[in-house]
Formats: sequence, structure tokens, C-alpha cells
Amino acid sequence: MKKRAPSIPSVAQQAREGMESLDKWAEGKTRLRVTLATRDGKRTTFRATRDELQAQLKRAQDLKAIRAGMNLSQPGFAHLIRSTPPTVRQWEQGRRAIPEPILTLAKLAREMPAVRKRLEAMAGPAAAPATAAASGTQKRAAMGRA
Repeated sequence: MKKRAPSIPSVAQQAREGMESLDKWAEGKTRLRVTLATRDGKRTTFRATRDELQAQLKRAQDLKAIRAGMNLSQPGFAHLIRSTPPTVRQWEQGRRAIPEPILTLAKLAREMPAVRKRLEAMAGPAAAPATAAASGTQKRAAMGRA
């Protein structure tokens, strides 16, 4: 008995299946592979429902606004919360999910000066010169290269 080659779906059938998957994703019934591209050409792929993706992007915008409102650069904010600048960048671009405790801590640090002072004291002296408003001369002076 001869084996039959598996049938290859037609282009129309593939398009129909793709549209059905997209409809289910838009309704929040299924997770699809989502690829986000940044301006620098990097891409991140993960599985998410439409609502999960929108929530992640909203949280990314919130974190960026909180950091900017605290007048901190990404490296300065990373030092303050004991993380790394690439992680903060990925959070703000929506390429990586932001842990709820980090978002809560950032909100507390923004709204309560005592919390921010305590975090700065725990983080050490490197957090102070890494503000968004610090000029290049100030940064070089802080590093001893003035």
C-alpha cells in the first residue's frame, strides 16, 4: 500500500485559518505569538491575548512616566530599584513583563519622598548623579573625569 503525501492547505485555506485565529485573538479567546519591534530593530516574541498585550503596554507606559516624573534616567532608576538598565529598557518598551512589586515600588517612591530617600540610601551613592537632568559635565565630574 502506497503512503499518500500529506495534503498541503491552499493559500485561501491558510488565509481563512489565519483570519479565524486573529478574530479569536481579538476577542481574547486565544493567545497568539506576538512580535514587538523597537525603533532600533530589535524584536521580542511572546504569546499573549489581546488584553494581556494591551495591559503590558499600558504598564510599560506607566513605568516610563513614573521614572520620568522622578527625574531619573534608566540607569539611575535601575540602580534605585536594584535592577539593570537593559531590564528597565525592556520593561519600558513592553518587551518584558513588569513584575507587579516593581511597579508598586516605583509608585510608592514617586508619591512618598521618604520611600525614595530610603531606597536611595539602600542603593548607595551611584544613584544620585544618574538623573535625567544631569548634564554630561556633571556626570563626568561625578565619575572623576572632569
